[in-house]
Amino acid sequence: MTSSVEIAQPVVPGSDPEIRSRHAFRRYAGEVLGLIAGDATLTVDGRDVHPTGFRLRSHTGDREVDPILARHPAGGLLQAQVAALTAATFPQVDGEMRPSARWTATDGAHGDWAVPAAPRPADFAFGYPIPPAPPVSADRPGLHAAVLGVLLDVVELLDGASVLPVDGVRAGDRHEPLPAVEPETHPDLGGRLELPGGKLQPLHTVAATEPSIVALARHWSIVAALLVVAPDPMRLPLADAPAPGRLTGFVLRDLSEWQVEAECHPSEIYEYLARVCNVACQFCYLFGNPDDLAVARGKKVIAADEMDTRLRYFDPEGSRTLFKSQWEINEFLVDPKLPQVLRALRAVSDREFYFITNGSPLLPRVIDLLDEVRPVTLVISTNTVDAPLRQQVMNERRTQTETALTCLQQLSERRIPFGLSFVATPELPIERLAEALDKIEPLRPAMVRVNLPGFTRSHPYALPFDITQAWERSARDIADLRKRYRTPIVIIPSAFEANTLFDDPHEPRIAGTVPGSPAAAAGFEPGDVVEKIGMFTISSRAQIQSLIMTLRRPSRIVVRRGDQRLELTLDPDAPTEYPYTGHLIGKYVVPYGVVVAPSLSMGDARGIEAAVAATGARRPWLLTSPLMEVQARSFIARWLPALAGDLHYTVVANEYLGGNIQVLDMATVGDMHRAIRADIDRSGTRPDLILLPGTGFNQEGRDIAGRHWGDLERALRVPVRLLDVTTQFLF
Repeated sequence: MTSSVEIAQPVVPGSDPEIRSRHAFRRYAGEVLGLIAGDATLTVDGRDVHPTGFRLRSHTGDREVDPILARHPAGGLLQAQVAALTAATFPQVDGEMRPSARWTATDGAHGDWAVPAAPRPADFAFGYPIPPAPPVSADRPGLHAAVLGVLLDVVELLDGASVLPVDGVRAGDRHEPLPAVEPETHPDLGGRLELPGGKLQPLHTVAATEPSIVALARHWSIVAALLVVAPDPMRLPLADAPAPGRLTGFVLRDLSEWQVEAECHPSEIYEYLARVCNVACQFCYLFGNPDDLAVARGKKVIAADEMDTRLRYFDPEGSRTLFKSQWEINEFLVDPKLPQVLRALRAVSDREFYFITNGSPLLPRVIDLLDEVRPVTLVISTNTVDAPLRQQVMNERRTQTETALTCLQQLSERRIPFGLSFVATPELPIERLAEALDKIEPLRPAMVRVNLPGFTRSHPYALPFDITQAWERSARDIADLRKRYRTPIVIIPSAFEANTLFDDPHEPRIAGTVPGSPAAAAGFEPGDVVEKIGMFTISSRAQIQSLIMTLRRPSRIVVRRGDQRLELTLDPDAPTEYPYTGHLIGKYVVPYGVVVAPSLSMGDARGIEAAVAATGARRPWLLTSPLMEVQARSFIARWLPALAGDLHYTVVANEYLGGNIQVLDMATVGDMHRAIRADIDRSGTRPDLILLPGTGFNQEGRDIAGRHWGDLERALRVPVRLLDVTTQFLF
């Protein structure tokens, strides 16, 4: 497959630097909100309010505010809304682009549209279906309420600096409440699978990452439910005119208006190479994803023109790129466009490429490519060195298995750093990991991660074993294995190991050191408990990472090893060798090669304390998970004892995913709402503040189903504070 542009050349930014992030949506939202404000009055608890501006809902932090300017729909309310929509999108009628058309509404109103030609016809046409419409009335208050309900999923209305929780619209002598916020349900976005023909992408690709596009789709669905589209006789000869039809989809217009601020790590582009996989591991978590998960399921590799377009708008110098689409992440290294894409990215970025791979694509030519575009780190899902067993559990061909098991030698010879990944299922017990490490450790892997098996209720994999017993046995076996190997071994989720094996779940115990690192040279061993770093006494694993990262000269570190206390010296400038390359192994932070699982920190305690103090809360509730409850309680008792007596813990079950999933990072807003409501009913009291760890929400503040965390506050009418706490699910 060849690319339609010469993407091996340096990428040229495709936008005007004066255009703001998500400019097309901001302009559209301001226009529609102005139409509503000019024709109706908004209410909060029956009280009239007059918002002056709006901002996009996001994760946390200050966001740019846009003004709302009241506009009176001179050509009719529906016509004005169609005009706002067509300023940002090209409508499709029965699957075909319709740049001009006339329409007739169910109430007899009529109008038209005429959409100018696309300003950049070389760009990929990002198109989306119009989802099923909710029941909607064509009268003024009904239409205002339906449209405003859609927009408030994406924006907040402001009066100065105050957020207005608008809940109704008053037009004439009638008051219409907005659609209720129902955190435990999700809007119907249609199918999650990639659509045939590639002309439209599922709305699930943007449900959690670019909800502004979903708002456009849902607004179009409201309009589509009210009108029938006919050809425009002024622009089309009668003989060529298509039959009347229904709106079925839309395409974004000027993509330069759909850039967003971004870190611009190369992974923001090359992750689109991972839409498909060349094996089918029987334990793969993707097989158990619910059908309404806010992640689309691809059936083929990304189209060349879509990748070219994303590269064209990738602007590391300006820290901007196109909006993110979210697809299931499969195998990165099988897309035939891999060489062109990696070379193009390397031309504009010197940052490390990081790939998780099953190993079977690592043919000599692919290893040559990775060697060419260094720095590169790999994590290889080896699972076992027993070739017939690997073929069976990963459903791959014999030649694929041979490649996956022989590539490690070639990577080691080229000095390309790699880690290993294993899944501790009954077919792949820890004994198999020991067999693998006996053979692979001489090749110097940087680390090993072992995933304790997790499955949703929808997963087809049979579970003829006790999950808790299996996890506990694996954790104990891995703790023993660490004493035999120099390669550090980490467990995912690490919180289970801390809860099961340690008296203190925050204990500053290290899992090991990266071979060839300053930490390895200093003499750390797996199981060492760090007591002091320089003059600082250490009480949690989080302190190890933060303090060691700051070292700039040889420093004394006191560790407890069994019954002994030892003084080690960590020299940040000590000579290093393969496989150590720095503080990162892909996404894992290993300061000077020290490998520790995450833990809560004093910074997390200060965040909780500040949130309670700022609101004056007397009945704060902290959300936690079955996995983290033990650590949350001990954390509060140790670092916030004055708060311990007032704080209530709400344990959130992962009912959306089901199975044995038990981490808050993968819980939905609906799961949280259900748990809070149950606690209110059980206790007969209500919180006056909800403390919500933010690790399960993306940059847009969305969960895995696409819901914004602020919907808890909107539904419960209780202040919610998002805590920027240490991530618990990395290891």
